[in-house]
Amino acid sequence: MHDLEVMMAVSDDIRKQHEKVRKKGFKAGVKYFWDYYKIPTAVVLFVVILVVSLVRDMLNSKPYGFYCTMFNVQSSLESGNIGERMEEEFTEYSSLDETKYTCYIDTTAMLNVTGYDEITVATRQKIAAITATAELDSLIADPTVFEMYSMAGYFMDLADVIGQDGLEKYKDQIYYVDQAAIDKAQEDVYDVAAEESEGRYEWYDDDAAADSQDGANGDDAEPAGEDNTDGTENSDGQGPIKSMQQLMEGGQIVLTARDEFELPDPSLMEKPVPVGIVITDAQYLEETGAYSGTVPIYGVLANCSRPAMANEFLEFLYKDN
Repeated sequence: MHDLEVMMAVSDDIRKQHEKVRKKGFKAGVKYFWDYYKIPTAVVLFVVILVVSLVRDMLNSKPYGFYCTMFNVQSSLESGNIGERMEEEFTEYSSLDETKYTCYIDTTAMLNVTGYDEITVATRQKIAAITATAELDSLIADPTVFEMYSMAGYFMDLADVIGQDGLEKYKDQIYYVDQAAIDKAQEDVYDVAAEESEGRYEWYDDDAAADSQDGANGDDAEPAGEDNTDGTENSDGQGPIKSMQQLMEGGQIVLTARDEFELPDPSLMEKPVPVGIVITDAQYLEETGAYSGTVPIYGVLANCSRPAMANEFLEFLYKDN
């Protein structure tokens, strides 16, 4: 009964306050509302604006008609973001139907060539994700980044993109990779993974456990740093696979200056495959200075579903502006 009386008293008090405000006029009503309801109103407005914005973006969103990532872009035009300008100009230049599709050229991708920081982690996770979903068509990168992805088997044979005529046109600019070396590295990765997997269950084997204990006691222990019979370790305790992993982790990546860069020699390869084009002399990149001081290399992703658009983009980079 007491709680009901309190609630009724509060209700009466609120009603009396409203009556007082009403008698004082419109300005007093506005001031009263602002003093007591400005925060809840602001919250409601924010939520409404957010919902409207999300709904509008969902309704207006279009699938990608072309998607390119440019790594470690060094400069932007004074007139605005280089990526946005390229999107607009390439959309106009190409056969892309902008009423159905959108063009996205990402110039924000950064890979730290001297370490493994948070930005590098985020960038690699993003590239892995958009590659897995076949959204990414092509990329442009400096030699260290391009080598890392080419050795991971990320790129398509350019003969399937620009044809034999294109290979002849860019013959002095083609970046080759040895597919035999990539296949060998992948086999080694599988072998190491299998050995590690088997090693997890060695404790089930009494003989293996006894051998392990003998090794711990120093009996017939293998000297550190010497080659093991499985061939996974060299004189410094690191085999070729670990070296490859270090490359992928970015610890050995160094930005290559133009005067230090040399194209890989396909005559020295067992199974050379053209996967990149050195586009240092591309008109568009020269104008923007996006890769001044280093060597930009263009590649098309192995699972690219729009190779014709990737070829158009290459032509766009060389067109006279």
